[in-house]
Amino acid sequence: METFYQVLNAAVPVYLLITVGVAVRLAGVLTAEADASILRLLINLLMPSLILVSLIGNEFASDPVNLIAGPLLGYGTVAVGIGGAWVAGRLLGLPELPQRAFALAVGLYNYGYIPLPLVLALFGPESLGVLFLFNTGTELAIWTLGIMVLRGGHWRDGWRRIQPAPVLAVIVGVGINLLGLSAAVPGVLLSGLGMLGGCAIPLGILLVGATACDLRGDIRLAGRGREVGTALLVRMVLLPAVFLLLALLPGLTPALRDILVIQAAMPSAMLPIILIKMEKGDVPLALTIVIASSVLSFFTIPFVIKLGLWLTGGSDSPA
Repeated sequence: METFYQVLNAAVPVYLLITVGVAVRLAGVLTAEADASILRLLINLLMPSLILVSLIGNEFASDPVNLIAGPLLGYGTVAVGIGGAWVAGRLLGLPELPQRAFALAVGLYNYGYIPLPLVLALFGPESLGVLFLFNTGTELAIWTLGIMVLRGGHWRDGWRRIQPAPVLAVIVGVGINLLGLSAAVPGVLLSGLGMLGGCAIPLGILLVGATACDLRGDIRLAGRGREVGTALLVRMVLLPAVFLLLALLPGLTPALRDILVIQAAMPSAMLPIILIKMEKGDVPLALTIVIASSVLSFFTIPFVIKLGLWLTGGSDSPA
């Protein structure tokens, strides 16, 4: 039971920050005009700083299993998610545009701003480095397989959209470790990176809340009960079960198992809404799925993580 309350204590602040993001948007403190510059700051400075400080000198991030299996599992879980959602959409008989939106909204989990504070609170900064390795594969899957599903084109269409700064930060951090140079990195530099990186998580979560607030008028529950119900079944029940089974694969490190457990509990990501909007897809359907899974996840995250930690040996009892 202690683990359950640890998870709950780690999850609640995330949702409180999302709520604050909604509130500051409604109050006009965080304006929509500021979003683009804040996002650029997050992608190009704050997040790379957090990645570097999490990777440099991190023994977990130098483990060959984490280095190889982490990105592969990140890519594979997105592929499984989108593939499973595509099949579910076909079974529902969705037309082409809703089918593509459904597959992306259901298949892509929130791999970034919600897992970050949970991993940090539950497992410490060493496991945060493993999360970034895992997310490297996730990013590649989004901009190859995800774009292909959304556009119906070639998987190469999305390569140019991959954000270089976070990927470069992973490469630099891992390279420093593998070359044995981590001890040569000045402490004052790591301290500065830590201060910058510390801003990434709360600012990113606030931006998620503000974005959700902006899109609230596009939520369409009426007449979409079948689609949303199926989406929740796939995203919040079937895919978590697959992720937890993956966490039981032999040869994985404990840190990588922990990351899979955290990702198993995640709701749909916000990113598909932006991508679907850019491609003139079915935004209301995607948004309704994302919001519904996010609200439900507030109640399910502690249970899924608790169950996952029990199955993988992270706690003594599922109770």
